[in-house]
Amino acid sequence: MTFLKACMIWVFLLALAVGNAVAREKLFGQWFEPRLVLLLSGVSLSILIFFATLLSVRWLKAGRAGQYWLVGALWVIMTVAFEFLFGHFVAGHSWERLLQAYRLPADNLWVVVLLVTLVSPYLAARIRRLPMS
Repeated sequence: MTFLKACMIWVFLLALAVGNAVAREKLFGQWFEPRLVLLLSGVSLSILIFFATLLSVRWLKAGRAGQYWLVGALWVIMTVAFEFLFGHFVAGHSWERLLQAYRLPADNLWVVVLLVTLVSPYLAARIRRLPMS
């Protein structure tokens, strides 16, 4: 049941990421230079992911610290798989372009977003003081 709930939460996180991308392109892109837009987008998406996790972690009820870490790892795997599969086969981006976000130093915070995604379930459970057996 935790796996299904984790997948449902991830779909919500995906919707937040799409909304964040739209805001990046339609709003931030009009006011700021591209490098700053990528940084703002990375920060805003990281905050959205953490707060969404904070709100949903009680419903998740993973129960053990290791399970919260597994949920975070699942979210990262699903996110990267979606990014590469959708990005290449639907959006038509080259593999090179998709890999650019993983090069450090980069003009964006995508790697930081993935790290936030990984640690958010565990940190949210700790902040909410959920029992971890």
